This record gives sequence, C-alpha cells and structure tokens, in this order.
Amino acid sequence: MPHDQKYPLILQALMDRPWAIEPAKLRTICNIVAARSAGVAATKEDIQAALAARHHPQEAPPAVGVAVIPIYGTLSHRPSAFDDMSGGTSYDRIRKSLRKAMADPAVSAVVFDVDSPGGTTDGLSELYSDIIAMRGVKPMGAVSNALTASAALYLSSAVDELAASPSSLTGSVGCVMVHVDASGWYEDMGVKFTYIHYGEHKVEGNDTTPLSDDTLAYYQNMVNVFGQQFEADIAKARGVSKKVVRDTWGKGRVLMADEAVKVGMVDRVETLEDLSARLAKMAKAGGRRSSVLVSTDVAAEAATQDRGRVEASVAIMEMEHGVAVSAGE
Repeated sequence: MPHDQKYPLILQALMDRPWAIEPAKLRTICNIVAARSAGVAATKEDIQAALAARHHPQEAPPAVGVAVIPIYGTLSHRPSAFDDMSGGTSYDRIRKSLRKAMADPAVSAVVFDVDSPGGTTDGLSELYSDIIAMRGVKPMGAVSNALTASAALYLSSAVDELAASPSSLTGSVGCVMVHVDASGWYEDMGVKFTYIHYGEHKVEGNDTTPLSDDTLAYYQNMVNVFGQQFEADIAKARGVSKKVVRDTWGKGRVLMADEAVKVGMVDRVETLEDLSARLAKMAKAGGRRSSVLVSTDVAAEAATQDRGRVEASVAIMEMEHGVAVSAGE
C-alpha cells in the first residue's frame, strides 16, 4: 500500500471523540497528520528526538519536602507508544504514582507539577474522583507551571491547593471534538468505500462522507454533556458555583496567573519550589515526616511538548502502522 494511504488510520484515531484539550494543540496534531497525508515525510531526526526525550526526566526542584508528580504534555487514558514518545502522561501512571506516594510513610505531601495542554476525556473523570477521594490523607497541591489547560485543570482542581506560576496560563474549560471529511482526498486517491452494516447509525461520522446534520447534533450533545460535567466537577472541587465557572473562567480561554487568582480558578501565584516548601512545612507542623522524592514513574515519560515532539509522535505512529519513514525530501 502506498505511503499516504496509511494516514487515515492515524487520523481516525484522533477524530470523532471528545477531547479536553487546548484547541491549538489539537490543531497542531491534526495539521501534522494532514501534512503527512500530503506527502510531507517525517525525518530520522524526528524519531531520534522522540527516542531521546524519554531518557531525560526533569530533575527534582530544590528544597522540596514532598513527592513531586510531573503531569506533562498531552494526557491520555493508558500508556502507549504515542504518549510515551511525545512526552505525554497517562492517567494510569498518574494514579499509580499518587497511590504509591499516599502509601509511602516517608512521604508527607504531594505536589503535581503541571505543564499540559490537556488530553483525552477517556478515564479523566475517574482519575479526578480518585484524587478527590484522597483528600485529607496527605496534603496535596498543584502548580500551573507553565500551562494547565482543560483536562490538566480538571485534575488539578481536585487537590487541596492550586497555584499558578507567575508566567503561567491556566484554564481552557470545555470540550472539543473534530470531524474530518476526507472524501475528496479518497476520491483523488481513487479509493471508494462501501459500508455493509447493521444498525442505522453504525457507520455515522466516518471520514469518507460529509457529516450529516443528525450526526452533528449527536456529537454536539456528547460534547455538551462532558463540558457540563467538567464545569460541575471543577466548580464543586473549587467551592464555587457552576455559573461562576461558566461566566468568569474564560469560556474556553486560558487566563494569566493574576486573572486566574482573581476569578478563583487558582488560589495564589506561587512557584513550584515555594508551593513544595510551604506544603512540606505544613506537613512537618502536623507531625508528618518529610523526604525529598520525585516520582520517576511519571518523570520517565516527561519531555518538552513542542511541535517537534508532536511530529516525532506521528513518526512513531507511522512505524506502528507500518509506514516507511524517509529521511525527507
């Protein structure tokens, strides 16, 4: 099969599902896959950069008395090659690291170090509920350092204290879904699909035909339901009304640190180091023993989330789908 014909498989994995993610990030991913479809090849350097990323976890911040759990990059339900190579973080690994910290008698407090545009909705509310259930066991904090958007905010709202570093952006409350009509592309490739199915709606939303009004309404309702759940959960966790969240928390936009404090999205402007030190001091005053720990489970999959990393992720997906990768034109 020619190189380009593999990309609809990748594209289909990204589309027609709800995302709690900063739209710009989702557009970047989609644009890169579209570029691949147009014949723009991934380079060997892209793949090498991706492979190198997983071997460079961030160093522990100085003078902490807590377990620091990094939440970096695009978030997803379970670990995969795409998430690992792109520097993303899975909900399963966050849960594993949090439970480990809570069970460790040497750990007195936990801080999420967050730099994420958000991610998939799969497994998101379940992890949120787990974090809520752990309140009161040990002090928990989170810091927007330097982006806490959508799914990342959903999770961070569940801790006891949420801070934002001075240069950070926080918010992007809501849900987004993208449908791609690739019928013209298939036609140019000389490919025609015939669906043989049982169930009126079994094949709706496919990328070989334009989206119908009925299917659009179905998808819009799905997005609305999750978006409303998002608002309700973070409002409850932060102790404000759903109306406050809906009307003043950016309506899908991200807010600068001072504005995020003003509307009650975060508690204060504070760095990771200062928040960690303060929670360690609080835990010590409460009689808990502190130690300097960083969760290597999640740190091992952390990396910078720039465009190059996303391109490297697509390159990995190419290999998973059997696409031959060239060194470029």
